[in-house]
Amino acid sequence: ASTRYALGANCFNELAASHLSVLLIAPKVQDEWSGGFWEGMIIPTIYKQVAKSKRQHLLIESVPQALMSVLFLAIEGGSIFVAALNLVIPGVQIALTFLLFKPVRVAAIPALGKRLNRAMKSGNTVATKALWEEAEIRDDTQLFKLMLPHLAFFLDVTKRCGFPEPKDLKKLGDEELKTLHEMAAAFASIFGGQAYCSLSSLKIGDSGAKVLAEALKSSTTRTLILYDNDIGDQGAEALAESLK
Repeated sequence: ASTRYALGANCFNELAASHLSVLLIAPKVQDEWSGGFWEGMIIPTIYKQVAKSKRQHLLIESVPQALMSVLFLAIEGGSIFVAALNLVIPGVQIALTFLLFKPVRVAAIPALGKRLNRAMKSGNTVATKALWEEAEIRDDTQLFKLMLPHLAFFLDVTKRCGFPEPKDLKKLGDEELKTLHEMAAAFASIFGGQAYCSLSSLKIGDSGAKVLAEALKSSTTRTLILYDNDIGDQGAEALAESLK
């Protein structure tokens, strides 16, 4: 029964990601705005307006509309000024998403990290998946470094599982940062119910396997690739136990 319920809950994730674009807005998390009005609401709202997904929506919605207005003007006649506006306004919007994306994302990362932490802590798998994807830091280690201090729930899980605790989050080595980045990405993906997740050749050991096992306990992930990670009996047992 619990498996059927989990799969049913995961259908919301899949539906939101594949069919209902309006549901891509990150679900609200309890006490979501505790970081302050500017950091908690204004910055994340601006970020949503310049994110890659917004840029794609603008291209899909505005470009055909602009082309049709020009076509209508050529065939039926009408105001050149209105037709020009139909071309200029979408162009300005798209240009602004390119120009503002990086600086706004850097400013929004702490707020997104806090919201992601609250989503994990409250067990909100839908919000966890949406917020991790919204942050768009899967391939940017330096941005993850800015977010990491705000992921208290993830850091607490790694500590409880015996994963090497960073002495100073601001002075992480490249390899240490890369490992934590990959671990956090896998943790968020598994916790959020991503169907397929790969975490290979990072030497996470038994403690790292235990961290992932914590995420698997409430996950609907079906495939997890973990080869070349020096996982021994304890780690394997933790993973097996989380699947029961």
